Amino acid sequence: MVVLIAAIGILVVIAIAAAIPPNDAGNPSSRSAGKLGTLALYTWFSRLGFDVNRIAGTFDLGSSDLVFCYEPTAPLTAGDVNATMAFLSSGGDLVLVISPGTIANAAPLLGRLGIDPAVEAAAGVATVAQPFDSTGRVRAVPVSAGLTFTDMPALVPMLVERGRTVVGM
Repeated sequence: MVVLIAAIGILVVIAIAAAIPPNDAGNPSSRSAGKLGTLALYTWFSRLGFDVNRIAGTFDLGSSDLVFCYEPTAPLTAGDVNATMAFLSSGGDLVLVISPGTIANAAPLLGRLGIDPAVEAAAGVATVAQPFDSTGRVRAVPVSAGLTFTDMPALVPMLVERGRTVVGM
């Protein structure tokens, strides 16, 4: 009887351990609910009624209107960059989020867009450079440590911190 109870106890522990999802705090995928994951954004847009899709396998943006490229984990290939530029030329919108750790992966696209990341900046409070809140309530936004961007004609500063662009369009 003791052996049977011990065996059942071990099976319960194994079942619980198998059911706990792996720690994916550093995974920026839309399948991840971790710290960097975009699952909440994916779910939110889906529940709002938008047709939400994940790009997997081939880099096909044909059925997209808006693409989020969040912390690219692999270098963007020339084909990826060409597809993105064609997508943008046809009226599509791109939200590209990068950090010092993923800038090299996005460098080919940034180069084609004429955007030059400048220096790393410490955390702070960014102020609005261009009005984007019609109510005027947003005047400052806390920002974590990250990159700033060189002022260039291709980049319209949206948020600045200590005179440096931290969010641009």
